[in-house]
Amino acid sequence: MKKIVSMRIFFLTIKFSYYKIVLTITKIMIFSENNIIS
Repeated sequence: MKKIVSMRIFFLTIKFSYYKIVLTITKIMIFSENNIIS
């Protein structure tokens, strides 16, 4: 039972990290697009 809980926490952490990485990449892309336009 405890193993399942720790696995869920592990996957949640991975999901959160992935989400943060995607957000960061999106911000960088938007930022560089704005720089190219201006």
